[in-house]
Amino acid sequence: MKEIVCLAVLLSISLLVLNASAGTLITEYEDQSSSVSLQVARMNGQAGIAVVFAGTDDLHYYATATAAPAPHLKLKIFAQADGLTFSDTVYPEYQYFNDPAKGKIEVFVGNFKVFIPMAPHVFGVDDIEVSVTIEGIACTSQLCLTPFKKNVTGNVSLAQINSWPEIDFKVAPESQHGQADSGTGLEPVVGNPVDHGQDGRATAGLVAMLSGWGETGDSEDVADKSVLWFFLLALLAGLSINIMPCVLPVIPLIIMRLVGQAKGSGPRRVALGFSFCGGIVLFFAVFAAISAIAKLSTGTGLDM
Repeated sequence: MKEIVCLAVLLSISLLVLNASAGTLITEYEDQSSSVSLQVARMNGQAGIAVVFAGTDDLHYYATATAAPAPHLKLKIFAQADGLTFSDTVYPEYQYFNDPAKGKIEVFVGNFKVFIPMAPHVFGVDDIEVSVTIEGIACTSQLCLTPFKKNVTGNVSLAQINSWPEIDFKVAPESQHGQADSGTGLEPVVGNPVDHGQDGRATAGLVAMLSGWGETGDSEDVADKSVLWFFLLALLAGLSINIMPCVLPVIPLIIMRLVGQAKGSGPRRVALGFSFCGGIVLFFAVFAAISAIAKLSTGTGLDM
């Protein structure tokens, strides 16, 4: 009788594992790869979904917005399902990686777990489909791969919610990763924030300000003003070239020729104007080609 009860308990626990537990490949490069599986679990007595990462040692995800190549490329995980409310995602304690450009940065690497707390609205339901979205970018010590966004789905049974296995891991400081990746349900289970001092708070405030930056309705006007400003700069650059000492003796001759051409007929003026502009463009194009050839041949570029 006891053996039957034990088998029944084991069978119930096995049914608690989501259908996606076989593992879904997130990204790979040569001999480096990372995959995830979904499992039902409890953390500190709270039910939720455990996203279990299994990966190699040289493939990492960015744990913070400041560590990532761009703030939106840090690892973000959230879940959604009918009949369930998910709280903020609980991320594990990160590791450190020596980046050639940024120095010591925070990353998730290898095998680790992420927990998404949830609160069910319905109980005793056999199967509820849960969709977990994982997005970010994965990098190795040599290069970064293409940013990704993966959806992993599975079915969860709430009938045995009180028997879900307990998991535990050290969580990332809330002040570093930020806990705004999922819905606004239960309060997340997180560790105590780490005080990084005044500089850390200033950096975090700057990141928060920039992350909320958005375009306004006057963006087209700003773009038009920017284009006009660049045209004015180009005009000033052209004038500065034409008032160089080496060009000054030629300016009167050019003006006299332009005045003479202005006395001709309309089509002739247009043709001469285009030929004049084309001659200037051709001169600089030929000079650029000669400069490029000299640069490739001798390693020294020509300077006007």
